Amino acid sequence: MFLDLASTWIVLRLIRDGFEASLCRTSWPATIGRPSGDYEYIDVLMKDNNGGGDKTERLIVDMDFRSQFELARPTSTYTELTASLPSIFVGSEEKLMEIICLVCFANSINSFLKTTQR
Repeated sequence: MFLDLASTWIVLRLIRDGFEASLCRTSWPATIGRPSGDYEYIDVLMKDNNGGGDKTERLIVDMDFRSQFELARPTSTYTELTASLPSIFVGSEEKLMEIICLVCFANSINSFLKTTQR
């Protein structure tokens, strides 16, 4: 509830300050090996008016970023990695994908270590 209000307020403030911003929500049904879920983020388009170009940069704002990577039974290494993530993410799509790939790789190692430690 609080994050919904905070996200809405931030979007309205960004729009008021001249940015093109929107609150985006997505959800997906459960499939084999993947639980259902939902995800909310703020999408901001920033236009670069300097230098005569009409270059647009997209920024993603995730108000609850770190919690997206929580696991039920993580290893201590995975917990340490996710603790180093920011609680709020503001960055490009490319930077977001880099972080997601890194954490997913760490999660696969986390799963492997759990199976070999049995």
